[in-house]
This record gives sequence, C-alpha cells and structure tokens, in this order.
Amino acid sequence: MRRLGPGGSAAAGGLAAATGLMTSGVAAAVWLFNPYAAALLLPAAHLWLLAAAPSSRLRGVWAALPVALGVALPLLAAVHYLTALDLNPLSFAWLIALATADGHISIGTALAVSLWLGCLAGLLVVLRVRRKVEAAAGPERLRTRGPSSYAGPGSLGGTESALRR
Repeated sequence: MRRLGPGGSAAAGGLAAATGLMTSGVAAAVWLFNPYAAALLLPAAHLWLLAAAPSSRLRGVWAALPVALGVALPLLAAVHYLTALDLNPLSFAWLIALATADGHISIGTALAVSLWLGCLAGLLVVLRVRRKVEAAAGPERLRTRGPSSYAGPGSLGGTESALRR
C-alpha cells in the first residue's frame, strides 16, 4: 500500500467532502423515518465516498462504476413503479409532479430526494474537475531509488571484469 502513495487531485477536495457528508447525512435522516428507503441509499453513501475521495485513483470506467452502483437501487425502485403502474417515464415524472404538488409526497421526502440528486450532481462535478486538473497537470516526476543507469553485476566494481587492466 505504501508504494501506491496518494494520487488524484486535491482541487475538488472541498466539494468531495461536502458531497460525502451530505450523502451520509441524507441517508441517516431518511433512516430515522424509513429504514427500508435508507437501505436504497446506502450503496450511494458508501461508494460515492470512494469515488469522490481526493486520493482515489479511480479513472474512466472505474470512476463511473461506483456512481452507477449508487444510483442502481433507487433506479430499480423507480422501474418497479413504472412497470407496476404501467407508465412510461414521462407520465411517471408527471405523476410524481402531481403527487408532490397535491401534497401526497411530503416536503421531507421531496427535500431528501432533491438533496440526494444534488449529491449526485456534486459527485459528477468532482469527477469532471479531477479529470480536467489531471489533464492540465504535467507528468509526475519519475522517482527512482538507487542508480538511474545500469546497475548490474560488475558496474559497481569489486569483480575481476570491472578491474582496469
């Protein structure tokens, strides 16, 4: 583990910390009122911390995987309601808007969903900023231990073939 060393960029560290704190806070607040709904948010609370950490070395598809896995359970729940109510995505969105406007979806639930979606947006910004900063940064300086040239047998002396004739 020491060889890996810290990687990534600290440029998006503040937003990453705020996103992780907010995701965990939303999951904890939802857990107080509905533990089953909070179980849908737990993968996001854990995996998004991994993806947003400034020292994370996740890039490309590997960075998108924790994001997708964190969204998977809430998305599967929405797909379940889509199929159970026999709706298309547009009519489902309209149904959610009407239910929220009519008061069938509480303000707390709407706030929790909005904060969770805001955390998703913050995580995507962190990943995008990290990629831009690393693309603009120069290559890392090569770190070697010992001689930087050939250091095989005889190059340091002490063998008969290395002695001058």
